Amino acid sequence: MPVSNAEVDQILCAYDPDNPTENTGFGPVASSLPTLAEVSLFKLAGAVLRPPGDSTAGNSIAYERLSSDQDLIVRRVVAIDPLNRENLLSQALIAGRGRLTAELALGLDQADWPLGDDITRVQLGDRLSRPNLAELDRLGRAGADRLRELSRGPALTEALCQLTAWVLTDPLSRLSVAASQVGGDPRAALLGLVDMLSVLVPGRWTFSTQESAESDAYRLIVMPEWPRPGSPDYGRLRLGGQPAPDGAAHTAASLLVTRYQTYGLAGLELLRRQQGWHRMSALDRAETLRNLLTLHAETTPHKELPPAPDPSPLAASQEYAIEGVEELTGLVESQASQATESPGTQESPTPESSTASFDPAPALLTPTHSAGDPPVDVSDAALRDREAAALVERLFQARSAEEGRELLMEVSSRAELWSESQTEIACLTAIRYRLGLKYRRTRGQSCQPVFTHDPQQLFDLLIRTALYRRDPAIEWAVFLRQEYVAVLTDPLRSVVREMFEQDARRELVVHHAFFVVVGRWAGPVALHLDLPGNVPPVPSGPPAVPTRFKPSAWLRGRRRDGGAGAPHRAQVVPPAQPEGNTADFVLLGKVVGTFVIIVLVLLGVGTILRNLP
Repeated sequence: MPVSNAEVDQILCAYDPDNPTENTGFGPVASSLPTLAEVSLFKLAGAVLRPPGDSTAGNSIAYERLSSDQDLIVRRVVAIDPLNRENLLSQALIAGRGRLTAELALGLDQADWPLGDDITRVQLGDRLSRPNLAELDRLGRAGADRLRELSRGPALTEALCQLTAWVLTDPLSRLSVAASQVGGDPRAALLGLVDMLSVLVPGRWTFSTQESAESDAYRLIVMPEWPRPGSPDYGRLRLGGQPAPDGAAHTAASLLVTRYQTYGLAGLELLRRQQGWHRMSALDRAETLRNLLTLHAETTPHKELPPAPDPSPLAASQEYAIEGVEELTGLVESQASQATESPGTQESPTPESSTASFDPAPALLTPTHSAGDPPVDVSDAALRDREAAALVERLFQARSAEEGRELLMEVSSRAELWSESQTEIACLTAIRYRLGLKYRRTRGQSCQPVFTHDPQQLFDLLIRTALYRRDPAIEWAVFLRQEYVAVLTDPLRSVVREMFEQDARRELVVHHAFFVVVGRWAGPVALHLDLPGNVPPVPSGPPAVPTRFKPSAWLRGRRRDGGAGAPHRAQVVPPAQPEGNTADFVLLGKVVGTFVIIVLVLLGVGTILRNLP
């Protein structure tokens, strides 16, 4: 492969008289790749970077998957060079499979690309920096949202109905569309097709917004005019002037476009809940779609969606529940009431303090808005929350190490763009999967904790940013209780130690419910940290929780054995067990010493027997 799947690279190709590429003058001018890699990429994607025919007809966007199983987005810009000639500048973004999407390709405006309007100032041999995929994804989503406003307008209704009907009638055909059919900006029409048909029709949507000659590279191309008679059409279906096919596909297309333009992406949730679209024949798919949309023609997306989960995932969501959380939640509430009713001076609450007085828990998964903000589409927010949870689930269910690395990079790029509710639901999902923690027995020893990914990276990515919220803090505390025996073992120990140190330095905001469940001093004691003065003694036992949690000295007791009147019996933290290979050497020394003693005893007995008369 010319490009690593771990990065997004860019390359700029143009005509330059000093460019020796194949003696044509058109080739790589600047890139973020090594020289050999950029030449290899140019040979692999030359037909996309410099399309056949009149390549200076105008600016365009192309999206293709290369034979190297990589995604390629190309923008072609026609500019005037210093010799007052029209020159085609092709800037390409290339990344591993699945990292560049059709939505991103269509959503990026010219100014959103890494070089922006400075593309004409790049000189031969310049080194370009690698683009920031997270920033590109943010700009692409914003641009796609703007394009959807155009695609949902009445000007594209007829074009979308005709294109959708043809795709439903013959899903495998490659389409050539006249530019007059898709209006001034073909990106809006293409995005509408991708939104509506990606769920229904199998196959990858590759396209070019302007081609002057037909080829077999793309699934859909837009052409300003048809090629001259005799030009090969590569078996493509040319759409321009002929009416759309009649039948179930025509009716289904009209209903689908109407629903999309009325409700946007929320209206397509009805299709996502229906299984088996890709396995249907074209006729069955069209009839099923027609019947489904006819049945729900008068139903809004908010009514047809299943009831949203309770704002508190701990209170109602069985999917993210951990046994014993209900009792721990009651413990937090009881401590809050005690803190409220107890006499004495109260410190003023500080937002950065992890031990601030208890306040009513805020409503979770519900973004706050001012009076002037537009209303939030609840169904779209719930859909994005489910997408974030599904992405984290795929991360911990990866079937290979390579797939896990790719998914981890995808999570890393998307986490910066998540809302508060997406961040919280991703954190709860990661804890439910125990951060990929597994126990494996190695070389006859006891089971050792093993993580599928770096736990510190997972903590920084999925856990750290959500600990200021109540429910993630409680679930994180419950998870640590499950893994604690006498002291935490690496690699989890180093993660929690770093967390406590950051909290002590006020670099991390942790909800106070975490310390109520775990105990303010139990964590530092278990981690062997330097403790402040006047540390309270460790009580006799932990709070009463289900038996699946191991009682240990980690937890500050909230109930004493024998009821409230039972005497208090202080307990000392058990000494830490030897770590590393120390236990093995001690055991080996005992075995060798025993063997030497036995040999000496046998030799002494033999000597005595020989000296007997």
